[in-house]
Amino acid sequence: MFKKLNNSLPLAPVEIDQSVQNLAPTEIAKLVNDQIEKHNRTNTADAITKTFRDKLFTDFTNIQNLLNSKDIRHLFVASRDEINQNDPKIYAEINQMIKQALAQDTNVTVVNEDSTIPLVSAV
Repeated sequence: MFKKLNNSLPLAPVEIDQSVQNLAPTEIAKLVNDQIEKHNRTNTADAITKTFRDKLFTDFTNIQNLLNSKDIRHLFVASRDEINQNDPKIYAEINQMIKQALAQDTNVTVVNEDSTIPLVSAV
């Protein structure tokens, strides 16, 4: 249903390995959020420190140009709170980058509270 409503955008391969049938919505939300956070931390750390270390683009304009030419495979962005703390004026631009990347089937990962990562970076 989600994919149908969101133009068949791909979903993260996050799974909950227990039944949620008897859980309250808040308990389900906590399980899902914990799994997504764990997935993002693992994939982001692996991608940035091992796989993409020397191939990471961090210049905002360069990333936008690469997105326009559909040459980005993975976009890493800071959390909304972190963007707003550092430079609230670019939040709308980064959000547009995310939409553009998702429309191109580019992987997008939100990097939570990692000050060593720029607000937006890409491979």
